Amino acid sequence: MRILFFSNAPWAATGYGAQTRVFVKHMMALGHQLGVACNYGLRGSRLQTGDGVTLYPGGHDSNSNDVAQAHANDFKADVIVSLYDVWPLRFAKLKTPWAAWTMVDHEPVPSPVLDALLGRESNGENGRAKPALTVACSEWGRDELIKAGVPNVEYVPLGVETDIYKPGNQAEARERLGLPQDKFIVGMVAANKSYPSRKCIPQVLIAFAEFRKAHPEAMLYLHTEESGVHNGMNVGKLAKELGLGEGALLLCDQYDYISGFPEAYMVDIYNAMDVLANPAMAEGFGAPIIEAMACGTPVIATAFSAMTEIVEGGGGWLIHPVDCERFWSAQGAWQVVPHVDAILRAMEWAWEYRRETGEAMQVSRRGLAARARALKYDFGEVVAKRWDQVLREMKEKGEMGVER
Repeated sequence: MRILFFSNAPWAATGYGAQTRVFVKHMMALGHQLGVACNYGLRGSRLQTGDGVTLYPGGHDSNSNDVAQAHANDFKADVIVSLYDVWPLRFAKLKTPWAAWTMVDHEPVPSPVLDALLGRESNGENGRAKPALTVACSEWGRDELIKAGVPNVEYVPLGVETDIYKPGNQAEARERLGLPQDKFIVGMVAANKSYPSRKCIPQVLIAFAEFRKAHPEAMLYLHTEESGVHNGMNVGKLAKELGLGEGALLLCDQYDYISGFPEAYMVDIYNAMDVLANPAMAEGFGAPIIEAMACGTPVIATAFSAMTEIVEGGGGWLIHPVDCERFWSAQGAWQVVPHVDAILRAMEWAWEYRRETGEAMQVSRRGLAARARALKYDFGEVVAKRWDQVLREMKEKGEMGVER
């Protein structure tokens, strides 16, 4: 099958870019031909890779809505698979079948998302192309979409290459990164792109400042943009206000954050951590969660949206709704904000577990459980094979027509 994948360029230092890279690799291994419509990361010219992948540039429209069909025509695509938020996608006059791989991170599904999936404008009129198939990234998202009345919904999770993201020696990882061996390291890998922070960066910082009063040997590693230039928050200013100076807080290299860290660095940083803090308001999936767990690092997460199904069963510590406040977002639906005390309590649980076991998390019972959970999201063995099945069934059932 000829698949045009509509998402970020495979080299982009984004979560979408990382998923594009592995999708192309593993779907080609299953015998499909791949093109990529890069809505971010490539402008001005198409490229051809040595293994036969055509990479198409973004269009004039900020989300490349204007060139999706033209790229599909040029590639002679059998299907377009998009991995992107669906609400900004307005594929007018789309003729090639479209499967929308999308995330749901609100309850109920917000109106802009439903409008996109049902092919209607916000005023209720038709006119936008709608997907022939909607593919949710989480079981929770699938159930919410079905509940909202979206037809033709499937479930395929995002994934991780577990042969790359895998447990290593924590001491050796810290040595390679120049991190101290005697610290209890809480890590956070999160985009600083909204305010209020969907990733709950302020709540984590406040909780950690309290945690460190009892555990001065603790360190917080933040893998994020510091200044809040993308509508986020000034992390450095809040850290200073909380007294988190040198020895307490380590921010990733800001230039490398822009240009992109190699996978080997990310594998080391997950292995260097004792626990990953990801108590977000919501996640459509949460790639850092599964990457950390694949490395045997347990996770602190919120028991809401996709996070529950990924972490439950021993992958870490969940903050349940009783310890959260509901938050009515700008999209007109609910998310949750975990209490600072609940995040602090989860950090204490992780610290106490580490103290009691006396061994690196990666070789502990929880670390092994986290790794076992992550194997259920292996890209090659699970995600690509499921996509292959979904697309073949879509073709066999004649579901590739798109109402225009």
